[in-house]
Amino acid sequence: MEYGALVFSLLFFGAFAIYLFFGVYIIHIDPKGTLNRVFFALCVALCIWSLGFAMANTAPTHAICLRWRRISAFGWGSVYCILLHFVLLLSGRKCAQKPLPLCSLIYLPAVINVFGYCLLDFAKTQYNLTRARFGWINLGVQSNLDMFFNIHYISYVLLSIAFLWMLRRKAQDGHLKKQSSRIKPGRIWGCPV
Repeated sequence: MEYGALVFSLLFFGAFAIYLFFGVYIIHIDPKGTLNRVFFALCVALCIWSLGFAMANTAPTHAICLRWRRISAFGWGSVYCILLHFVLLLSGRKCAQKPLPLCSLIYLPAVINVFGYCLLDFAKTQYNLTRARFGWINLGVQSNLDMFFNIHYISYVLLSIAFLWMLRRKAQDGHLKKQSSRIKPGRIWGCPV
């Protein structure tokens, strides 16, 4: 096994540990709070994603790598839906506080992604795994499911950013305005916006 693959796997595992810590910490603070529960679910999805990639990256065989990649699809296939739900709750949108049927529409793309990339036998054809110097990489197959996932994650991230921006603009409370400013995309990526 190459050291580069091991380094990347350790980085993925470190991300897993950080997500796990924050998820457990937040749910420990208030286990009954809806916002805390959704944030915990977001952390769990990120944990599954990063742990799956950590194990797949250093897998000794193609079959083991494919198994871990399919497991990681539970995380990356659903994380954007959970993120949008979290932002909707944070911004006080009514659709996020409605009963299960309306809110479950947010999660429809996650169900499609998890079934398409993980659970169905068809999922094996969605991966083009190749062993490289830094571990296993997926070269992609450019299928309709890949196109659906790309549209899904881009639109959900843009919606999340838009709702955060609207939250900041309508915030009257100085504390809320300060909090929404801290999670602006520019500040996350290190550039002052």
